[in-house]
Order: sequence, then structure tokens, then C-alpha cells
Amino acid sequence: MRDALAERLLAQVMGWSPEDVAIERPVLQAMAAHKYDEYQQFSPGMQFVESLAIWLASFKTVEERRVAYNFIKKRLIFISEAEMRHLVAVVYPDVIRPILMSEAASILKVPDFQVAKIAGSTEFKLLCRKSLFLGLSDGARIDYLRRVSILSNEQVHVDYRIEERAAKDLGIKLRRDIQVLTDSSKDAGEASFEMVFLLNDFSGSGDTLLRKENGEPMGKLVRAMEWILKLQEQEPPLVSRKGAKVFVILYIATETALQNLSQRLTELRSASWPPCDIRPVYVLNNDIRVGAESDPEFHEILKNYYDPAIMDSHLEKGGPSVMYGYAGCALPVVLAHNTPNNSVYLLWANAPDLRTRALFPRVSRHKEDV
Repeated sequence: MRDALAERLLAQVMGWSPEDVAIERPVLQAMAAHKYDEYQQFSPGMQFVESLAIWLASFKTVEERRVAYNFIKKRLIFISEAEMRHLVAVVYPDVIRPILMSEAASILKVPDFQVAKIAGSTEFKLLCRKSLFLGLSDGARIDYLRRVSILSNEQVHVDYRIEERAAKDLGIKLRRDIQVLTDSSKDAGEASFEMVFLLNDFSGSGDTLLRKENGEPMGKLVRAMEWILKLQEQEPPLVSRKGAKVFVILYIATETALQNLSQRLTELRSASWPPCDIRPVYVLNNDIRVGAESDPEFHEILKNYYDPAIMDSHLEKGGPSVMYGYAGCALPVVLAHNTPNNSVYLLWANAPDLRTRALFPRVSRHKEDV
């Protein structure tokens, strides 16, 4: 009954004839059932078709509603929980293991193509155990990564902030396992992690990870590196003081974010940091971006309905306007758990006094955000 009422409301808002309804109903039902109903920030009882009808009703003319509806049908990229879990599932075999294989090949001084020799070596097994996996946010899904990979609890931590007691416990278990792998009765000494993997789900502009504010480096990567340095300074060190390497693994990253992060790492990287590299699992290329040339009709709607009242001190860090999203990223992207503020304004902007209502309302991490 709710679905039928929502479809009737949508037909009224769009001015559809019975023939139009017959054409569009299966499309809407497929979009809702396959993906969009799973959006986690809908208010209780709200589903996609209801939200779509209310969103479209925010626009004044039927023609504007037609353009907005077609934009959702043809341009929206909705990344479901199943798709995100798939990316987490492939991150170890497709990204992390090749890194470890390459590092082990260097230790063994053999070519990378000698896969069987490398994978069967004690050096490779030790390097796998001497790898530490830390979450940069709850989006890292560290618990799921551990379950679908060969990782143990003793090398995985949900947060990069490891307190002293937990760090000592990880070090004790690392020494124990090294003794087993080397088949030695001798104490492994000051065993430490040589590879650190920092994991996060999404980067649209790169600003959350690394940016410059008032001439100083800021962001999650800076804070994570500060903790890694603490782990190197403790006695015994949990992270190796010599030869440690850091890899930032992003399940999804835009081409823009990767370019920004590469440049900023060169400019802002502290001399005290271990070597750091950014590795994406899936890259959103720049050709998905929304713009005046690619989407002229939707561009006009964005201009006509943008409300600068959405701006606050956090959004202003990305520029004077978020019409095309934070830092002008112009993404048509929605993640099942939340919409990135890098996406175009009309998808996510959510506040009581705005001129339009969000189709996929965003819940901000910042209290001041709306």
C-alpha cells in the first residue's frame, strides 16, 4: 500500500499519464529493490520512491523535475553495501598481497615472477606476520577484512590509535609468532612490525586525509603518522625504527583525490615519517564528474536551486561554494551508508530551512555541519 501511494504521488508530481506510469514503474521498482532502498540515512519509514517524490516536488516546473529524474536514472552512481564488501574482500589478494610479494622478492633478491618460490619462503611468511593493519575510520570495515583474509587478530586494530597496553600485547604476540615461523627456541628480541597498512573506505578530494591549513599539514594521515611515530619510540618499538613502510589503502578513491594526495605527500611529508604510498582498490575517473558541458540542463537546476545557507566552517575549507560538492568534486556518487559531501549539492544537502530537500540526506561527522 505504501509503495502504491508513493508511486501515485510520484506520478502526480511528474505529470505522468497511465502509459508513462506503466513504463516507469518497473524501472523505479528495480532501482529501489536492487539498491536505493538500502540507503541507511533515510528517516524511519522512508524509502527511495517516497524520498524521490518529495525531492522532485521541490522543483517548480515539470520540465525541471523531468531533468532531475533523468539525472537519477542515468547518472547516479550508488555504491551498495554488497559492492563495498566486495572491494574489502579483494583488497588483500589484489592489492596487499602483491605489495608483500614484491617486498619479499627484494629481500630474497629474486625476480617478482618467481611467485611460488616467494610465496613459499620464510621471508614472505615473516613479512606477512610483520604487517600491521589499522583503520582510519569505521568505514575501513576492519572486522570484515580480517574475516575474508588470512589475517590474525594480533595484527589488526580497528583504529590507528593504539594505546600503550594494547601495543605491548601486540608486540608480545608478534615475538611469539616469529619464534614459531623461524622454528627457533630463542627469544625473537625486539620484534616489530615492518609494514603498516592504513585502511579507509572513500576519498573524494583527499582533504580529509591530507591538506594544508595555515601552512601546517592536517588530516587523518597526519594524525595516524603521529601515532606510528609513537609506536616507533616506545620500548620495545612496536613499529620498526628502520625500514618500516606505510601504505594507505583506499577502497574507493577519485582520480582527483589520488592526484591531490600524491602532490601533497611530496610537499607536506615530514622527514620523520616512514615512506608512505597511496594505493586505491577502485578508482572513480574524472569522466563521471557532473558539469555544464556534460549535464547542461541539470547544471541549470543546480544554479537555480543552490542555497548558500548550507555553508559552514568545515565546508568552507573546500571553497566558497558546494554547489558542485566539497572542493568542487562534482560527483554523482552515493554510498549506501552516507552520501559524500563531494557529491553535487542537490543529492545530499539536508537542513530544515533549505530551498530543496535532499534525495539522499547526508549525516555529517561534524556537529556544525548540517
